[in-house]
Amino acid sequence: MATPAVSGRYVTADFRQSPFMALADLMGLSNYQAQLAKAPDLYAPILNGIAVYRHLPSQERSAINAQIIYDIPRNSLTTRLMDLISDLSVQRYWYMWSLSDAELREFFEFSSTKRDITGQFNPLSFPEVTVTSVASWVGNPPEKQR
Repeated sequence: MATPAVSGRYVTADFRQSPFMALADLMGLSNYQAQLAKAPDLYAPILNGIAVYRHLPSQERSAINAQIIYDIPRNSLTTRLMDLISDLSVQRYWYMWSLSDAELREFFEFSSTKRDITGQFNPLSFPEVTVTSVASWVGNPPEKQR
């Protein structure tokens, strides 16, 4: 199977038309669409830098921080961008869009293993209702068991 055919299934129409705005939406910045759309040349490098922030050398991380602090107007978007960087530093799995291929694979395998283990015993699930269980309950209701 060719790569373009596979990736075509996962790329949405909005991403094809405006990848920058699709990235902003993916990063939870849809409340700031108007502001971002006014200056995509200013904000696109910053959003791209945040997306790969954890994988950058410290000098490039500092450059992203400096762009946020010095190159864009101070407002709630500035705070939100700094919050994204802080969150990435605290817990790498909070934002799936920031994970490398290897990290995504690791997360998938961990989640699959956890699902398989917890699927065998779920204390919150109800027992299956079968003819036998109903018949045994009718023949011996809980008040008779005391």
